Amino acid sequence: MAEPTSLREWMNSLPDTCIFGVNNLGKITLWNCATESMTGYLSNEILLRPFSSILTDGSEVVIEKMLSLKSASTCVVSFKTVQRGAIKVRIESSVRQDPQNGSFLGLLCIGKEIIDTIDTSSSTENMDQEVTDLKEGINDLNIMGQFLKETRMLIDESNSPMFGVDTDGLINEWNDKMAEITGCTKHESRALNFLDTFVMPQFQPDARLIFKNALQGHCTSFELETQDADGYPVYLLVNVSTRRNSQGCVTGLFCIAEDVTESAQHERAVANAARELRQLVDTANVPIFG
Repeated sequence: MAEPTSLREWMNSLPDTCIFGVNNLGKITLWNCATESMTGYLSNEILLRPFSSILTDGSEVVIEKMLSLKSASTCVVSFKTVQRGAIKVRIESSVRQDPQNGSFLGLLCIGKEIIDTIDTSSSTENMDQEVTDLKEGINDLNIMGQFLKETRMLIDESNSPMFGVDTDGLINEWNDKMAEITGCTKHESRALNFLDTFVMPQFQPDARLIFKNALQGHCTSFELETQDADGYPVYLLVNVSTRRNSQGCVTGLFCIAEDVTESAQHERAVANAARELRQLVDTANVPIFG
C-alpha cells in the first residue's frame, strides 16, 4: 500500500538525499525523487517490487539479514541501475514501527552512492549528518502521526456531526455522528455527492451557492434540511470551512454541524400556528378587529 502523501512530500523535498523504504516482506514501499535519479527506476514502476530484484553481487542476502534482525544498521550494497550498470551504495537504515503496537513495519533507508574509494572521510561525514537529519525527520513524522491519530479520533467520536467534501462536492470525511443521524456509514458515504444525496431538493440551489462561495474562501454558516435513516427531517446548522493543502491550494470543505431539529421544528410549529390563526382571522364570518 502506498505511503501517506505527507511522507512522500517530505522525502521529495530532499532532492539530494536518496530515501527509500522496504516493508517487513522485503518489498519497496517508498522511493523518493533522488533515488529515482540515482537508479533510473521511477517510483510508479518500482513500488511493491521485491527490493532484492534490483540488487546484485550477493546484496540480497545482506538485506534479508537486515530485515530478519529488525534493527538499524549500516551496510554497502550493489544496486542495478537502468542505464549505468551496477553501482555501490552505502545504506544507513532506521527501523519503522507501528505507532499503535510497536510491531516491526520495515526499514527506512538513506542511501549514498560510493563514487570513489580514495577519500571517503568527507562523504562519510556528510552522510552521517544526513542520517542524523533523517532520524530527526522520522521523529517529527512520528509526532505528527500521533497528532493526526488523536485528531482523527476527536473527529470520529465527536458529538457534533462533521463531514468533508472535495472540490466536486464528493464526500471524503464522515464522522460517527453523521452516520448515526443519516443511517449512512462512513464506508457507504465515500464518493457520494453530499448535496445530491443528503440535501432536500428545495434547499440544494442555496446550498450549492454557499459551497461554491466557500471554495473561493468565503466561509459561512447555513441551515439545511436532510433526512434520517427513517425518512424523518433533520435540521442541521452547518459551519463551512475551506480545506487547503500544504501549498495553500483549496482541496475541499470541512463542515461542523449542530443538530437543531428540535428547535427548528418548534419554530416551524409556532410559525404554522401563527399562519393558521391569521388565516382564521382573515376568513372569519364575524367581524374581528383589534
